[in-house]
Amino acid sequence: MEGYLTSGGTESLLQAVKTARDVARRTRGARHPRILAGESAHAAITKAADYFDVELVRVPVGPGFRVDVDALAGACTETTIIVVAGIESIDGLALRGNPPATAMAFGAQDPAVLDIFAVGEKLSADGWYLGRQNRPDLLHATVHAGSAATVPYLVDDLRRAVVSTGTHRTTDRSTTYGQSG
Repeated sequence: MEGYLTSGGTESLLQAVKTARDVARRTRGARHPRILAGESAHAAITKAADYFDVELVRVPVGPGFRVDVDALAGACTETTIIVVAGIESIDGLALRGNPPATAMAFGAQDPAVLDIFAVGEKLSADGWYLGRQNRPDLLHATVHAGSAATVPYLVDDLRRAVVSTGTHRTTDRSTTYGQSG
């Protein structure tokens, strides 16, 4: 078995873009590969595109920060090597990223109803570490195949945290990677 262990989400995204670029050049002769990503996609996508000479095409997002599917389809070309887009919402949360692996992020479907940072505080009290990011507010984790055994426990604790948080809001708006507007 081959694999690669990274130090975190940003490096994981960098490696994914480099690998996709290299494979596209080798197997498809793609001289000018491109990534399609929603306007709300992680900043490391921009960094990776810059580092590895890949064109980054940002597509609009609509309510709930979901990628405009028509804009995404219209932007796809034979040189597209990666599509970064949101996936369907589940039980009051909006998962971001597809597939929900390696770097996983989720936030409230309606931030006025559920404060995801308050949910994160409850999870932290239960021993989980999830990074906090904003624009939109979300919780983020780096996961891998070795994390699979913990997923049912995280989902159970997440459900409990969402229910027990209710309409409570935390005053702590700090983020793991620093504040952004």
